[in-house]
Amino acid sequence: MKKWILVVAAVVLTISLAACNKEVDLGEKGEVYHKVMENTEKLESVHTNIFIDQLIKEEGAREDMQMRTGSEVSLVRKPFGMHMVFEIDSGLGEDEAVKEESYITEDGAYVRNNETAWEHNNLPPETLELLSKGNVNTSIDLSFFEQFLERFNFTEEEDGTYLFSLVMNGDKKDEREVMDQIIVANLQGQVDPEETNLKDIIEPEYVRVEIFVDQETLQMTHYNLDMKVELVSSDAPKMHITQHTEGQLSEFNAIDEIVVPDEVKEEAAKEAEKEETEEETEQEEE
Repeated sequence: MKKWILVVAAVVLTISLAACNKEVDLGEKGEVYHKVMENTEKLESVHTNIFIDQLIKEEGAREDMQMRTGSEVSLVRKPFGMHMVFEIDSGLGEDEAVKEESYITEDGAYVRNNETAWEHNNLPPETLELLSKGNVNTSIDLSFFEQFLERFNFTEEEDGTYLFSLVMNGDKKDEREVMDQIIVANLQGQVDPEETNLKDIIEPEYVRVEIFVDQETLQMTHYNLDMKVELVSSDAPKMHITQHTEGQLSEFNAIDEIVVPDEVKEEAAKEAEKEETEEETEQEEE
């Protein structure tokens, strides 16, 4: 892909950027939306499935590139714990697929990649403090879209859900600014770090948002985020990116604790001992 380096760097979708709040009476739409925000903020535990499908077309390239990323995240806020299974399929065959599983608790992070041995790493105190405060999102940030709530379509679906939907194409200045923020938040870390300002090279075509809410519990249960954008740079071929992201939320306040299995801890301890022995051997040989 020449200068462009595109990899999915994260699956936890966070669009928690600056948003200007406006006090507007939107009737039932406003009441429902703010109640959903309130319920989301009060969640102590949740399970989220996130899927990202990204089609990349580079001018001059012989083939397009399609990246599919899936993750399952179980999150408990107090005591903080997260279990995540993360897979990337870049369309290059099973041997090139990436799979990572991790447990993150106050005891540290247990991680394994592509079925390798489990490894344990301690987390810095500042990271533990951040996690203990619950500053972790496993879903789209509803407060970010509050500024455009009056523009959302609001319908009651036959399956017992409310649907909030919005399509932005950048016709209005404030929409273009929001589109830029959303796209940068989604592509950050996917483009060569030599590009100093991603915002300067994006030309968005559209951003579409759909948020589904259970009518009885007023919990957000599903969301879709679609976007199409061009990356235009003077020293790299033009690139077209079409991305679909969807999240499914479940098990609201139903997960008591994230427990690291004993076999994971034991394997990580053996791996640490093995690495320590290898380091000692290397030092003796020197």
